[in-house]
Amino acid sequence: MTDMKRISFLLIILAFIFSSCEKDDATLYGNVYATLEGEQTAISESTVRIYSVKLADDGVIQGGSNLTPIAETTTNAEGYYSFNDLPEANYWITAVATVNGEKYGTNPHAPVGVYLPSGQSEKKDIIISELTNN
Repeated sequence: MTDMKRISFLLIILAFIFSSCEKDDATLYGNVYATLEGEQTAISESTVRIYSVKLADDGVIQGGSNLTPIAETTTNAEGYYSFNDLPEANYWITAVATVNGEKYGTNPHAPVGVYLPSGQSEKKDIIISELTNN
């Protein structure tokens, strides 16, 4: 084998190795909205938290789920949030904000759920509503 063929062969092998080493982490992003005066409005300064959860076949949370947020972010002026470098898993997302002096958030009994496959990006908008103490 000539030196040029060996170099070409090695370059092909290196290209294959590097292409198979791509990052497999996922991204979750979206906007937080609330209905204000009959209009769906993007909510800035919302606190968005993400939790990693393990689900049984029937969808019930299993022991060992991390019910402490694994990350937290704040929405920008357009209500946009994102979480990057997430491993493949099931997640819950919650959001809370103070809107016109009132507390808004996701339903505490029905958080937003999403499954993120490895290497994927998923848009998940979150709708928050006024929270009551009932």
